[in-house]
Amino acid sequence: MAGKLKLEDFQVCDKALQSFGVRSQLLKTMEECGELTQAIAKYLQYPDTTDMEHILEETVDVMIMVSQVSRIFHHDKVDAMIAQKITRLKRLIIEETWQDKRPKPVAPASPGRALCQAGKSKTLK
Repeated sequence: MAGKLKLEDFQVCDKALQSFGVRSQLLKTMEECGELTQAIAKYLQYPDTTDMEHILEETVDVMIMVSQVSRIFHHDKVDAMIAQKITRLKRLIIEETWQDKRPKPVAPASPGRALCQAGKSKTLK
């Protein structure tokens, strides 16, 4: 698997958890995931002008933070779960069952269509 961490990398991740604390590293993970989301969204909107190096950098940041999250939440189960998920992905690709699970397109709401906001229904005019 690309980007697999070595033992000494995990030791650094453990030290980061000890130094910064679990809460701080979980918040940092959320931040890094958000930055990757933004980079991907920018690519999808402007594929010709997006800095691909930036997406790679954000991906690596997320991978490092996810390795810390795995250390917090039962890291001994990660390899087995990865194997299960990869097996499932292979099955979806082979069977092409993923096509059946795609959400159906939703028609845009018309101006007169009722909207629910905070439990109250309004009709636009």
